[in-house]
Amino acid sequence: MAQKVSHETLREWWINFSALFAQELRHQEARPCSRWHLIEVWTSVNDIRYGFWRAVDERGFVLDILLQRHRDPEAAKTFLLRLLGEYDVPEVMYTDQLQSGNSGTSQPEGRRPTTGDQGGTLQ
Repeated sequence: MAQKVSHETLREWWINFSALFAQELRHQEARPCSRWHLIEVWTSVNDIRYGFWRAVDERGFVLDILLQRHRDPEAAKTFLLRLLGEYDVPEVMYTDQLQSGNSGTSQPEGRRPTTGDQGGTLQ
């Protein structure tokens, strides 16, 4: 047999417990780690080649993606700058030996991550 709960009871529960629920959710929020993996994959869809770049932290949280039809050093640089503008600068960035030549990280602009297939440190 179902019991009825009044709207007033629900409102009182909400007032009493909503702060606890919000606090618990904030603690569970995924925060990117300080080690990133930049992955470049080329694939064909309907005989058209596409480049897919993806930035993932060490826990598998996808930070950002970029999909393009051709390789473009300016787009790679913009992709990396967008990542660095949205998240804190990582300690290490693994690049999977990107064929685009790490064009997004080759420009000296203050603190920048040094990349390589073995990882790098900030300079």
